Amino acid sequence: MKKKCLFKVLWWILKVIGIAYLLVFLVYYFDLDGKLLYHFVEPNMDAHFSKMERPDLTGTPYGPKEPVES
Repeated sequence: MKKKCLFKVLWWILKVIGIAYLLVFLVYYFDLDGKLLYHFVEPNMDAHFSKMERPDLTGTPYGPKEPVES
């Protein structure tokens, strides 16, 4: 009786691990994580960071700076 229950639990654990392995393999094989980042995450990040206000760097002088005297 106890062996039967033990084998049921082990078989259930083996099935869960097998399904998890299959899902991870499919994500890797079809590059689903890269596609998710490219099609959903990156456009949202681009839209967010394109709206950020940035200082105008065209007015800053170019050249060597004078050393600071203390």
